[in-house]
Amino acid sequence: MFITTAGFKHPSVSILNTKKRLAFTNCKPCWPKHAAMADLIPFPLHSRTRLIRSIVDDLKVVHGPAANIFWRERIAGIVAEMRRAGLADDAIRSEILGLQDAVQIELQGSYLHQQRDGTA
Repeated sequence: MFITTAGFKHPSVSILNTKKRLAFTNCKPCWPKHAAMADLIPFPLHSRTRLIRSIVDDLKVVHGPAANIFWRERIAGIVAEMRRAGLADDAIRSEILGLQDAVQIELQGSYLHQQRDGTA
């Protein structure tokens, strides 16, 4: 079995560690410091196009304090779903920051597209 530098094993090659024996499980971290790497995000928020566009469409018509309230409520719902799914707080935080970046990029792209078309 081959152990990658990230501490994961690959079943196609065998390596013997003579200094210390480690217990492995398939595709899980070998060392405790890599335990956080075992969280699996099957559908990352920043890749959910429908979710991003839905949020952007709503933010185009809601402005000021109402937009802030909308964003906080929407994110609170997403965070609650992720917690129910058992994700760690660090993974949730990372996902929310990625979603925020994706929404900002989509908003900027939408604004630039409107400027180009003269509809802004």
